[in-house]
Amino acid sequence: MSEKVGIILVNYKDYVNKFLAECRDSLKQQSYPDFNVYIVDNASSEESRRYIRNHYPEAIIVPRPDGNYSAANNAGIKKAGEDGCRYMVIANMDTRFDPDWLGELVRGFQGKPDAGFVQSKMLLYPQNKEEWQQPRINSLGNIMNFLGFGFTSAYREKDREIKNVPEIRGYASGTSFITSREVIEDIGYYDEEYWMYHDDIEMSWRAKLAGYKIYLAPRSVVYHKYEFGRSIRMLYYMERNRYLAVFHYYRCPTLFLIRPWRLWSWE
Repeated sequence: MSEKVGIILVNYKDYVNKFLAECRDSLKQQSYPDFNVYIVDNASSEESRRYIRNHYPEAIIVPRPDGNYSAANNAGIKKAGEDGCRYMVIANMDTRFDPDWLGELVRGFQGKPDAGFVQSKMLLYPQNKEEWQQPRINSLGNIMNFLGFGFTSAYREKDREIKNVPEIRGYASGTSFITSREVIEDIGYYDEEYWMYHDDIEMSWRAKLAGYKIYLAPRSVVYHKYEFGRSIRMLYYMERNRYLAVFHYYRCPTLFLIRPWRLWSWE
């Protein structure tokens, strides 16, 4: 018997107009049968709610008044838990999922009793026929350096077969990962102070401190319409939140040791 999964997608203003159709169509083709889709309508308006109702009536709409991405994920997780979902998947809307994407995520998580998060293999969304035949990697698990910068691993390398479910030494990308109700009850919800970006670093860090590990499900494939530097707002929150993460989790002696490099990064 399959466990029920809640898939949480966050809309922001007109994202649904740009990205929902292909994301929806790929979700409808999933081989895993038992899931609900929750669209958290962040900065919700009657226009965006009407668009979602008209184009994806099966989705459960969770309206929110502002653009806080971390709070939006919390709202989706809580609603999924109320509806009896055992597993929660955080996913971006600017994506296309392979038919076995969800089933492989669930199997990857269930196969690792110490898992806190399991991330999908993320590929860059191909732009032409040749790229569909040989796609490039977006992330095989993200990494963070000592100054709090987050990076995608294996970025733009050719796709390749990865066996088993390897551990990710860094953190799980918020573009597509699975966790469980039990893990959330143990480590807590998203820290809403982060608002957006680096929220996945903070959650992964907290999970590791609680004794969990992070894994990659390489047969759970998602194509991501990745655009770095999509907005000035994104760059602001990435810079702001790396400092939040460092000051939240580093001890005072560590902060003192990295002070010369931290000052250099401000210039």
